[in-house]
Amino acid sequence: MSGEVSDTEDSDEESKYHVHVFLQRLYGGRIMTIIDGINRRFDYYRILRDLELECYSRGRVVIDPVLGKVIELYGDCRYTAARFLEELSFKLVVKF
Repeated sequence: MSGEVSDTEDSDEESKYHVHVFLQRLYGGRIMTIIDGINRRFDYYRILRDLELECYSRGRVVIDPVLGKVIELYGDCRYTAARFLEELSFKLVVKF
């Protein structure tokens, strides 16, 4: 019994590597694109730099109290960011 792995453990482990791309509305009607779920072994700052060039937008890496380490891009960059991350072979969950 100890050597068996259940289906729920497999699905939980796979879901750890899904990258979520979604919008967050700020005060004054401003919008930020949030990218969450990137594995810690990747360099967030290098991905941010490449995303800034691809999306023509500024951004930052922050540690959110709920989500953990995330990339924030100013404006609605969901489509461009999702396409860029798919080219890097990330599994995506995009909320439109």
